[in-house]
Parts: sequence; C-alpha cells; structure tokens
Amino acid sequence: RFQYNGLGSDEIVIDSSGNVGIGGTPTHKLYVRNDVAATSDLDPTAIKLFNNSDGGSAIEFSNGVAGNSKISLGVESTGTGTDDTYIGFSTSVNGATATERMRIDSSGNLGIASTDVQKNLSIGNSQADGIQFNYDSTNGYRNQILNYWNSSVDSRMDFNIARTANAT
Repeated sequence: RFQYNGLGSDEIVIDSSGNVGIGGTPTHKLYVRNDVAATSDLDPTAIKLFNNSDGGSAIEFSNGVAGNSKISLGVESTGTGTDDTYIGFSTSVNGATATERMRIDSSGNLGIASTDVQKNLSIGNSQADGIQFNYDSTNGYRNQILNYWNSSVDSRMDFNIARTANAT
C-alpha cells in the first residue's frame, strides 16, 4: 500500500490477488477511481496516455491464443498546427497484424472499413462494400445497399431485397 497525500488514506493499493487500485480498493486487475462532484467537470481525465513526440498512443487487447485488437488515438497529419487527431479501432484475424476497421476523425466523421473519411459516414473502400440489414438472422433474410464501379466514370449503387433465405 502506498500513501502519497499524507492524509492517511491509501492512494495505490495492490491486494493479495495482485489487483491494483488507484484512488480506491481494487475489484478488478486495474481499478481507477476519480470522484468528481456533479457540479464540477463532468468529463474528468482518469487515465492519460501521453506521447511526447509527434505521434499517437494506443491500447492493445490481446489473449494467449494470438488474438488482438487495438484502440488507437492517432494523428492524421504532423507538423506545427496540423495535429488533427482521430480514434481508430483495429482487429485481427488468427494472430495477424491488427488492421484498422473503423475511424472517427477530428471532425466527428465516422469511417467503417475506410480510413479516408470524407463525409459524416463513409462505408467501405472496395468494390461491393456497403450496408447489410438483417431482419431475420435465423433464416438469413437481409437487405443490402452496395456500391459498384467499373471505371472513374461508370458506377452504380444496388439496392438488394432478399425474398428467399440467404439470398440477395
């Protein structure tokens, strides 16, 4: 147990199970408590990842079977006055390097399967990417909105409505 504030209360606790508590008694492997009155800052920083260089930071989640996912807090461009930030969400398949699957850019725009977010919602970056609506997943009934293009001047958008199971 560590005391730093001199008030006789524990600031950091490591219990007999190895759980670590900061600002409170640990109930999980890492427990951080930051009590703030409702009339004060409603969004206090409890954990800060800091990179003193011109890049970002990340939290990686992994298991003992080579699975990993990552939440990145990145920088879209670098240099003085150009540090536009983003939050990226990455996943992997069978232990491969994690690939970004979703991004929220500095303007609040959301990209799914796209890191080139140009509008409020950008979906996909390849042929036949789009949206699928499952309305009966037990029987495989679904509707889709897909985007196709053949050249820089020829493209189409398909609206597919499934009338039979597992078909569009």
